[in-house]
Amino acid sequence: MNLESEFPFDRARRVTPEEHQRFKAALKAQFESKLQDESESYESVSIQLHPKVLLWAKEEAKKRGIEYQNVINEVLLRQVS
Repeated sequence: MNLESEFPFDRARRVTPEEHQRFKAALKAQFESKLQDESESYESVSIQLHPKVLLWAKEEAKKRGIEYQNVINEVLLRQVS
């Protein structure tokens, strides 16, 4: 379906500011644990991983809708906690 040509934009209603705030709150509640905590600082590193590890991390990330680096970071953080 070509959304641009098939969606009836002329009949769509505008979202109210209150609805927008509710949508934002719902998204935050659903995905907050998946977002990187901005209060913590992260350091860029280069690491060589076994191809099976990288494949697993990418597949897991795709299922969860996050970046594969976050999956690897979560596993490592669990191990050091």
